[in-house]
Amino acid sequence: MEHINNDAMMQTQYRIDALSCGMALRYIHVFHRDLFDKIGSCKIPLAVSWMAGAYIISIYNAQSDFMHSVGLTIVYLTAASFILFCYDMPAPISRSIFVRGMAYVGLFSYAIYVLQYAAVKPSVVLANHLHLTGTSDAVFRIALSYAGAFVAGVIVTILVERPMLNLRNFLFPQYGLHARQRDLFREVEPIPVIADRHRTPVENAG
Repeated sequence: MEHINNDAMMQTQYRIDALSCGMALRYIHVFHRDLFDKIGSCKIPLAVSWMAGAYIISIYNAQSDFMHSVGLTIVYLTAASFILFCYDMPAPISRSIFVRGMAYVGLFSYAIYVLQYAAVKPSVVLANHLHLTGTSDAVFRIALSYAGAFVAGVIVTILVERPMLNLRNFLFPQYGLHARQRDLFREVEPIPVIADRHRTPVENAG
């Protein structure tokens, strides 16, 4: 069972449902902003959703069969609910250090997500080399894994992801954010000019 669980854990980053959830949120945010805003405004249901999900995740062992099946679905739905809950929060909350810190990590989140398992093996090797056991071993491995994934994610984002996105936007401008914003402005109809009955037709036309 341990072998199966380890294989399942290593394959979670390739789960198409979790990836599709993130891509669906991004698609709705870009192309159906009104719907995204409407969903994000439902703060109470979203709060209940992510808090319930967080509670379920906390009471089950991470290596249990439940967490490697239904639990994985609960994890990404909880994360999606939390992201939507945090969207368009009042200024005192949205400008807090905690939220700004989360937003900063979000700039590198995809690279961290992809590279998270690359940092696990070095942390295990180093913990064994230092002969750590028990709680100190677990804390050391978790801290080093997250720190390593964050550093690697920042480096890959700056050196690989952003240059590739800039190249994409240069070669295919229609996919760029600024191009999309220009299209949105083009879709807005001009404000009609209300004629002033005290002015001549020529003045109203001007």
